[in-house]
Amino acid sequence: MSIDAVIAALPFSPIPEGESYCEVTPLAQIITPSSSATALYRAPTFSFYVKHEPSGKTLFFDLGIRYDWETGFAEDLRNFIKPAPPVMVGDVGALLKEGGANPEDVSGVIISHRHWDHTGNIAPFPKAEVVGGIDTFNADLGRQTAGRQTLVLDWSRVKSSKIGSFDHAYDYFGDGSIWLCDSAGHTAGHLSALVRTTPSPNATYVLLSGDTCHHPFLISPTTHNFRLATYPARGGSDNPRKHPGLPPPCCMHSDMERAWDTVCRTRRMEAEDNVMVVLGHDYVYWREWRDNLNRLWPNKAGIHGWKKDGLKMERKYEPEKYDIQ
Repeated sequence: MSIDAVIAALPFSPIPEGESYCEVTPLAQIITPSSSATALYRAPTFSFYVKHEPSGKTLFFDLGIRYDWETGFAEDLRNFIKPAPPVMVGDVGALLKEGGANPEDVSGVIISHRHWDHTGNIAPFPKAEVVGGIDTFNADLGRQTAGRQTLVLDWSRVKSSKIGSFDHAYDYFGDGSIWLCDSAGHTAGHLSALVRTTPSPNATYVLLSGDTCHHPFLISPTTHNFRLATYPARGGSDNPRKHPGLPPPCCMHSDMERAWDTVCRTRRMEAEDNVMVVLGHDYVYWREWRDNLNRLWPNKAGIHGWKKDGLKMERKYEPEKYDIQ
């Protein structure tokens, strides 16, 4: 069965409309990922600042890379990062202040998954509940959340609904403005966030997808190698770059079968006219937004008006347009 047939065959539950909605503004750091089959490229690591209307509550979806990674991480993880260090724009808390927002007002931090380029540093947000799936609080985030209020989304224990192409989704605010969706595969307990960005009638949504598709190639309508970005990926044969938690060779995904299922479900969501998918390392959109900075924090235009402004793009994998190292 072709990939298009697989996606078309997925059950799809209606996405509830409603009056509550959220403003969504990306923040971007820069990371240099592993090589694909065709290119080395620079890509963003997105965090998303979300403001809930009408309550005014604010939260983050992912925190990107912690600014103090050279001292804040364990030695094995520091050594893993050093061969291709990220370009740091700044600490997320400090960037928030630059845009006129108070980090102490942030009520929630939702982490898509446990990896170092998403868990960030939660210290600037002392009042925030930290939300994640099973496995997400292992490793560095577990150390950061000691004594914190946390919400662990265990789908066998929490009330969930079928939303769009996802079998399990948690209504975070109870008004349908943010659905946290089970998108496991890249890691166990990986979450995506389906955010209503304009109210009914004809509501629109952004699906913040973390690393369900850690490379935009995976969501493009083309044949590809799903074992993209295996390890070791950098360094010569005498000094390979090893993954700190997995023996080489390994795939980027902890569960290949489940990850592929999640990629298909994510692509099915993007087929909806009122849904725009943005990946955690979405070079395709960052390439457009980096020169149109009103979309990125600290400017306030954000991406919540994506449909009116025509921001949703056709997915194409064009390696020649990537930044070659």
